[in-house]
Amino acid sequence: MKKESSSKVFFQSLEENEIAEVISFADVIITTQNELLFRRGDESDGFYIISNGRLEIFSHEKGEEVRLGIIKAGSIVGEIGFLDSQERTASARAITDVVSLKISLDIFTKLEEANIKLAIKVMQEIQSILAERLRQSDKLLVDYQTVKVDDTLLQKLNKPLRQTI
Repeated sequence: MKKESSSKVFFQSLEENEIAEVISFADVIITTQNELLFRRGDESDGFYIISNGRLEIFSHEKGEEVRLGIIKAGSIVGEIGFLDSQERTASARAITDVVSLKISLDIFTKLEEANIKLAIKVMQEIQSILAERLRQSDKLLVDYQTVKVDDTLLQKLNKPLRQTI
């Protein structure tokens, strides 16, 4: 199943000068096609604003690679670990060459010290994207449960037919 990332664009509520200020604090990271930006289980050391390119988010379950989504330019990745300081919950691999802006906790602290209002806006941007992704996940869970119920119902309906044939 191919799932695109949320349609919200990071920096959506920021003014041009505020975007420039955030960029001035960030580290530019270049990730070449098929290279991992980070791996599930890695220490979370920041989040990434994708400036150019596309990333595939995936995990391994029961020996199989499971695609969780695609992150496009204008969105973010790694925000969960940035917020809770836990290990990465999934891996991110470049589908194309990717240019991203990395905001580590140290960089974010410097941004807070320089411009607390802007730091709050950045956190609100993260919150908005996470809320949209949670809504998408909820919808997928409901869709999955509906299909599961339909399959169970179909099996029950077919059972009497098999017994009579």
